[in-house]
Amino acid sequence: MDSPDASDAEWRQRHFAREIQACRRAFLAGVTPAIAEAADVCRLYDQPPPEWLCQAIGDLVQQRRTPAEAKRSLEDEVHYARWDMVRECRERGLEQKKSGDDSVGTWERAYEKAADLLAKTAAAGTPERMAKSYMKVERDFREGHAVGRYWIPMDRRFRLVD
Repeated sequence: MDSPDASDAEWRQRHFAREIQACRRAFLAGVTPAIAEAADVCRLYDQPPPEWLCQAIGDLVQQRRTPAEAKRSLEDEVHYARWDMVRECRERGLEQKKSGDDSVGTWERAYEKAADLLAKTAAAGTPERMAKSYMKVERDFREGHAVGRYWIPMDRRFRLVD
């Protein structure tokens, strides 16, 4: 005989499946609020969202994103990608410098190396551009302006720089 917890879990799973399917049918019929309902159903039944719901949420966000938001996101991603690459090049240069190579480890060399490595990407730019982006992101972090600006979304639909 099943334990009460097992039968409760089965009941919850059956009801979740029924309700989430109803939400999916409504969504496919063009009922946009079914997206919010499905998210609530997942929360109420403590279940992860199904793939169709994740896709629907991403699509909805993509549709609602303004051109100004997209432009700002691209600019922020470019600055962040440059900052990250300069930081990486600087750290690697300092490690090589410890090994006796004095031609590396300078900021100028880090900017040059970052420009070389990012040359065929959306974050391409001159060493001077790398320096400006690096300083901008550093300043934004220092002044508390980085929150919400410098993050890389997992969903590639929202990533502009790879």
